[in-house]
Amino acid sequence: MTNVYAGNLSWSVTDRDLHDFMQAAGDVKSATVIRYPDGRSKGWGLVEFESSTGSQEAIASYNDRELMGRKIFIREDRETGEAGGLPPPGGAAADGSKGGGKGRGRGGRASRGSRARPPLEAPAEEATSGTALFVGNLPWSTTSQQLKEVFSEYNVKTAEVKAGYDGRSRGYGIVSFESEEDAASGLQLGGYNLDGREMLVRFDRSSDE
Repeated sequence: MTNVYAGNLSWSVTDRDLHDFMQAAGDVKSATVIRYPDGRSKGWGLVEFESSTGSQEAIASYNDRELMGRKIFIREDRETGEAGGLPPPGGAAADGSKGGGKGRGRGGRASRGSRARPPLEAPAEEATSGTALFVGNLPWSTTSQQLKEVFSEYNVKTAEVKAGYDGRSRGYGIVSFESEEDAASGLQLGGYNLDGREMLVRFDRSSDE
């Protein structure tokens, strides 16, 4: 194994930043920050080392180290060589049950919690407009403020991570926007990697706005 997955990257991290940061672990063959078609970072990347020694050192010593203001996490990339992309939001990672997640941001730290996640599949009648979005498949540690910051460029009014009676996160939240146009723009973050989980984003059916 010579490839590792690097998650929770700052949006400003470039391929070169990631390459230089990981170089001390071993000879880096390539480092790539994965991006959306419009060039925005997805918050994770892949690093290939010349030998397995480098990748093992990276996993052992670089997990939770800070890179450009964020603590990143490092683990084995379990999908080396897979062409193409990520599953649709709410797919294999929705319950974190498939082998702790597949390398490219699909599982992250799913093993941290043993609680089952609420179903994320949309019923037949899917909302197609509104000023609020449902955001699912969130890490248990996500706060309302963090969720608001993720959508901050789209004129967010409020963001709330929903909690159960015990005060623990239910793994999803509701984000409201100034306008339907802002909410529609926020849909672009569907599949966005937040702390190792790809967010499910759709219009909130329960919104009465």
